Amino acid sequence: MIALVLPTLAALVFIVSLFAFSRAGAQLRRSKQKLGDALHARGLAVAGELDLPPQNHLVALSLTRSDGVSAQTPADLAIGGTSLLTAPALFRAVVVSAPLGVPDQVVCDRALAQPVFGAFPPHPALTSDARFDARFGVFPAPSSSASGSPSYRDQAGHLLAWATPAVLANLYRLSFVALHVRDGHARLAFAPTSADGLAAAITVADQLRANVAHRSVATPAVPVPVGRSGATHALAMGLTFVPIMMLTLVISSASSSMTFQDATERATFTLGANEIACPDGGIYSAGPGYRKQHRTHYCYQPNGQKTPAQAGLLWVWTWGSSTALGVGFLLFGSAFHRSSRTGRLKSAAENVAALPRQVA
Repeated sequence: MIALVLPTLAALVFIVSLFAFSRAGAQLRRSKQKLGDALHARGLAVAGELDLPPQNHLVALSLTRSDGVSAQTPADLAIGGTSLLTAPALFRAVVVSAPLGVPDQVVCDRALAQPVFGAFPPHPALTSDARFDARFGVFPAPSSSASGSPSYRDQAGHLLAWATPAVLANLYRLSFVALHVRDGHARLAFAPTSADGLAAAITVADQLRANVAHRSVATPAVPVPVGRSGATHALAMGLTFVPIMMLTLVISSASSSMTFQDATERATFTLGANEIACPDGGIYSAGPGYRKQHRTHYCYQPNGQKTPAQAGLLWVWTWGSSTALGVGFLLFGSAFHRSSRTGRLKSAAENVAALPRQVA
């Protein structure tokens, strides 16, 4: 009966893991639907994969609204002479597009002023936020139309009509990268983020527009997107390697038990392999030799005689049980990964529901 221990254990692990994998998949689908409903409730049309890790720069996700405001990732924001070498943060990021009635300007890291404007960049305007001004500069830019914006050197207060302390704080929460306004149209760049981060970025763009229109509205803090940290995702991905190591351990242990043992060192297999190889009794030995096909498999009887062992049945028992056990652990790791994704999507849906409504 001891020979049934490993197959039974493997079957139980496989069945339980398959159930957990299936249930985690159903929960994942429901959480995606919940996030999609939260976005639709805010008037945002979704195109792409909602369950998108922020580190993924290949799969596209975009949110659009009927008034023309949109957010998409990955997207490129080229300003002036910037390139991948001078401004890698402007490439494959989140870009929000929205109308914004302020003079043409560029808000970017101060180190990018020369790549954007050339050898003689304009003097930046100050927002009165010391932390923001220490990193970013608000640079007036020349307009492409004669009547579109004030002159290149105009430093009027209208240039910074959007830059209230509350808006600047929200930009920091969303890992703001750059702002480019040209002919009344703004593009804001943020670090890669999750679906709730795209919705929050659109909300911040609405807050900028409300400030420019001099609307007396509150500017609530936007929630920090769940995708800002990849720790949970990395942990889940790392745990998927555990089943591979477990499978390797089981197979290695079974293989090492089949090495040659002389008369004084013969021993039964720990989980019943001896019963499988020697159903009529005796102690199994794989015989000498490095490769299994070159060994002679025998069952040594107590009286010193030997009979041929059931090597093929032993091979099926060992690899069949090990494979079922390994696949079961792989399914369990995948179920854990799905559960972590489900948790992120639920948090993202809660963040979207908590965002302030669009200012009318």
